[in-house]
Amino acid sequence: MASPAPRGSARRAGKGHKMEPLVIEIKERGDEAFYAEVVNVICQYRWLLREPARKLKDFFRLYKIYVILLAALCVLNLAAGIAWGFDYMGVIAVLLTGIACLFSAYYYVNLSKMKKQMMEDGHTSVLTVDGSGVQLEKIGVQSVTMNWHNVAFVRVFGESFCFLSKNQTGFVIAVTAKYKDEVLSYIKDNGFPVRIVE
Repeated sequence: MASPAPRGSARRAGKGHKMEPLVIEIKERGDEAFYAEVVNVICQYRWLLREPARKLKDFFRLYKIYVILLAALCVLNLAAGIAWGFDYMGVIAVLLTGIACLFSAYYYVNLSKMKKQMMEDGHTSVLTVDGSGVQLEKIGVQSVTMNWHNVAFVRVFGESFCFLSKNQTGFVIAVTAKYKDEVLSYIKDNGFPVRIVE
């Protein structure tokens, strides 16, 4: 599950405290590239936990290529069978390529639906970073909190930077790269116990 925080305005809160929390209020939706990247992070979450510096693959592009290639291969196998007759291996080839093509298409559609749902979410969000951890609250909807001991690392990508949880629940707090310098500087300046992978 991901809680993407697209764009907004940042402010400091908690006057009178020794360590003021960093609070970022998000009112605007991010662009398509941001949400596509967040979906890719969710899909590759377990791989990233094992290899934090792993290059993020573009699953949208990858599965689109799979669909095109497998559909073409299925048609070629079918045409060959019609032209020269189907033997056992020919039938198996048509079935396997057809099933693989349908699976790839199904996965691609699900990726697109997930991205669309995120893009259509117009709720205002508030990101809070302090000594206890990080929290993203979608006002009136939900709140996701990670204590520092449960943050595996913070990973910087092209369109976003993401907090990934250690416990393999799939929770990701993703924030637009616009706030990368501010948030990461705040984390480093306060010496919070979290690894940052840039």
